Amino acid sequence: MLSFMKNIKTVIFDLDGTIWNWNELLPQAKYTIEKLKESGKEIYFMTNNTVLSREGLAAKLQKMGIRTSPERIITSGYSAAKYFKKNGVNAVYVIGEQGLLKELSLQDIRVDDDAKHVLISVDRNFNIWKLKRAFELVERGAKVYATGNYPYWRIGSNGTKIPAELPIIRALQAMTRVPVLNLGKPSEAMRDVVLKTVRSFPEDVVMVGDDIYTDVVLANRCGFRSVLVLTGVTSEEEARKAKGEYKPTEIIRRLDELVSVF
Repeated sequence: MLSFMKNIKTVIFDLDGTIWNWNELLPQAKYTIEKLKESGKEIYFMTNNTVLSREGLAAKLQKMGIRTSPERIITSGYSAAKYFKKNGVNAVYVIGEQGLLKELSLQDIRVDDDAKHVLISVDRNFNIWKLKRAFELVERGAKVYATGNYPYWRIGSNGTKIPAELPIIRALQAMTRVPVLNLGKPSEAMRDVVLKTVRSFPEDVVMVGDDIYTDVVLANRCGFRSVLVLTGVTSEEEARKAKGEYKPTEIIRRLDELVSVF
């Protein structure tokens, strides 16, 4: 079933619900990554979480015992920054946190309260005044983007839920029907960044994640194989019923099943 793993050259892991629950690693995550590296696989990480920059995420993984570097991490904040730079956007109004602001700064994207582009992300300090400003900009014709469309993200083994992008998007759309373009998983913008970052042919890559609607869809759109691990968002029943671009190549219950063929 997972015999294709022997010939895979690159493995891309989602983070939340796959490798960690933010403050702690999930069972067998470190062991699995170490075994894959020992077998010569290139390892990358990908997430729609923008609370930390790629540098910050790399440091957090390092502290948990997983060796990596910012260049091997792909975030929706990085995807958004690259999208804006590619399309000549040099200023945005941001509802988000420091990790996102850093990625924008690294691409020379200025944060501006009078910008013609609004970017929505996870913001634990979101308030009515930020919403008011975004609405005012939309009223002037600003375009709106988001780094994802999750209702919430989980922290810790007790499953504490923190509001993510979707509640903020819905709040803005309650005031205006402005369309919102997703620049995170599984968008075209994210696909382009993944394909430019990963140095392998699509047939040599597998993406491992916990969500058929983001991780599996993105993998299929990239031409990668996909493995769904049942430690996060998607249930086994939902995964087995999935069709088309939502259908994973394989379904596993534990990460270490990936290295069972070695």
